[in-house]
Amino acid sequence: MLPSSNTVSSSSCSVTVTGQNSDPMVHPRVSVGLCATVAASLLMSSAHAVDVDGVITVDNAYGFAFGDANGITSSSYYGGLRNTSAGDISNGAPVLYSGPTGPGFTNPGVGPELYDLPSLAPPDYMYLIAWSDDSSYQGAIGSFTIGSTSVGTLPNTGWEVFATGIDLDSTVASDTLTTDPADVQLINDQIAIANANAGNTGTSIGWVDENGMLPNGSLGLGELAFSIDDNTGGSGGQLPFGAIQGIPSNARWMWYNEDPVNISNPFGASFGGGPDGHKEFLIFRIQVEDVLQQITGCCCWVDDAGNQVQSQTSEADCHALSGVYAGDGVDCEDFNCQQITGACCFLKDFGVMWCHNNYTASDCASLPLSTFYPGQSCSDIPCDMEPTLGACCYEDPDLGWNCVETDEFKCVEAFGGVWYAGQPCSWIDCPPAPPTGACCYEDPDLGTLTCADNVEEFKCLQVFGGTWYPGLTCVDIADECMDPRGACCFQNPDDGSYDCIDNITDFECSEYYNGTWTGGATCAEVDCCPKLGACCVKDVCVQTTTDSCDAAGGTWMGMGLPCDQADCPEPCVFDVTGDGLVNFSDLIAIINNWGLVCP
Repeated sequence: MLPSSNTVSSSSCSVTVTGQNSDPMVHPRVSVGLCATVAASLLMSSAHAVDVDGVITVDNAYGFAFGDANGITSSSYYGGLRNTSAGDISNGAPVLYSGPTGPGFTNPGVGPELYDLPSLAPPDYMYLIAWSDDSSYQGAIGSFTIGSTSVGTLPNTGWEVFATGIDLDSTVASDTLTTDPADVQLINDQIAIANANAGNTGTSIGWVDENGMLPNGSLGLGELAFSIDDNTGGSGGQLPFGAIQGIPSNARWMWYNEDPVNISNPFGASFGGGPDGHKEFLIFRIQVEDVLQQITGCCCWVDDAGNQVQSQTSEADCHALSGVYAGDGVDCEDFNCQQITGACCFLKDFGVMWCHNNYTASDCASLPLSTFYPGQSCSDIPCDMEPTLGACCYEDPDLGWNCVETDEFKCVEAFGGVWYAGQPCSWIDCPPAPPTGACCYEDPDLGTLTCADNVEEFKCLQVFGGTWYPGLTCVDIADECMDPRGACCFQNPDDGSYDCIDNITDFECSEYYNGTWTGGATCAEVDCCPKLGACCVKDVCVQTTTDSCDAAGGTWMGMGLPCDQADCPEPCVFDVTGDGLVNFSDLIAIINNWGLVCP
């Protein structure tokens, strides 16, 4: 087969890179904003890095870090921050985080934190380490911004939590997990336990999602909990806070519920947190790729049928479709995709492949043996002749002659056809299919006329011995292809009565009813009563039909003649054999029965 379309880069990228260096070992500067719950992140793939800003707040204490699946380092951990009042958690606009400058690792300002991170190696995960004061309420909420698009902490987006079972209290300054190597090692030890699903009964066993499932598909203990309330604030919800500035309104607070059956509100300390404070401290994590998957834009791409399509996808999914990405946050309802053009590789002449630039998918599809490469030029692609393709002419038993483009082996072995190397079907004149029509013939099994559609003339005349109607169907010749019908008089074998049936053929009347058929007539027009007459059987007269009289070996005396008027001849007692003659045969019959005692 010819090479398939290559994946192309989007002409418009929604991901921005600041300070990118041509040296792949030098990483760009990344800004991240956090509000004491969860953090924002730097994402860098093997191809590029992206600038991720984040805003987070937590009730009550937390630390934020980037790392890989195995843990974090002291240089990638930001935290050891304690919120000691409701105002520290929710009041005001996000404040740029510069470290826990207050006494005892307290919040340097009020409200959520905004993080501006230095250049970092590309992490696989971002981690939020959180614990509370085991009083009133607890929870974490955050958002992440890539380019101009922000996404909040939401269920079913990849978040997981590990409940360590270690009870830290935000009211105790010495419980604060700082960047001290011993604290970082404690965090990494717990990450290792979670990765191995090795937590004891005082933990969540491993990383659990909102359904309580571990990454290996088994059930952990407890589950990740998201609040019913969104970030619009108001009274009567699971948390008493108003809307947190800098975080999208649809974002949800999250925490851990160690007993979902019995704890209806894990965000309230009085709802069963127990001495371990809902098994705190907690470690939340999300893979950075999961954040990017939440950021979508309009993607313009070409489907397998060559139709241009636009749909809402992530940038990565758009590239996988070889599409053109319009940008993060661009809604397809508000965007009209420009017609996609690209290189078109096609068969120009026998064995010669050619390429044209700036072709649309539909224009390319109209050319023989073509392949469309959206967004690419002829200089980017190989356009080599694939020698195994060619036109195959073969005769279909039902459809007649047909043509497909396939390889030689399949053409000869599977289709029994003739193969034309390197040529499309549009260049080949396969023998035309013979005309077909309706064939009316007599079915030898049914004894009636039968019709078949799409039959060639030769087959109709020579095989079926029928009458051929070219270009017509059996529906068209329904009146012509029907045996004559009529009335059938027959005797009921059960009670000896005579009956009649309409609209039946002579064959059916004789074969199935042993009756008398009157063509073109109805039962109302025929008399099915038997015609009786006198029949002399030897010296006895019976009233019956001529057929019954003949069957009994009698002498028919006449239709409608009653027996009292019939002159049946006296039997000749000497005619033993009953052949009307007295001769030697009668003598032999007597000798053969000599000594027989008659009753």
